[in-house]
Amino acid sequence: MSPETESESVARPPLGIRVVCWARIVLVFLEFILMFWLLANFEALYVAVLLVAIAGEVVIMYGLWTLQLWGWVLALVWYSIGVVQSGVSVLSGSMGSLIGVIFSLIIVGLVLTNYQFFR
Repeated sequence: MSPETESESVARPPLGIRVVCWARIVLVFLEFILMFWLLANFEALYVAVLLVAIAGEVVIMYGLWTLQLWGWVLALVWYSIGVVQSGVSVLSGSMGSLIGVIFSLIIVGLVLTNYQFFR
């Protein structure tokens, strides 16, 4: 019998959750760059909102990656709000937000289908 190593005892997130986390990491990085551009243009209110969004994304990604039930719930709520917000933008004439709706729906689907992995 071999003793269980630490890497074997830590659950690895399923592929769908890893895809969600890595995609959101890329987008958070882009939001971080946008934040500096907004800061250079003296848009302090937008920077504050973006900082809250980035912090929320990081907390959600941590919860998803560590397979915490609260991470699953937060992700579902956060990305469902994203679907509604992007959907309203599409309905108001911004067809560019259609990509946001599709992306958010894919994320919600991946989060929903992996519920059984969360404790």
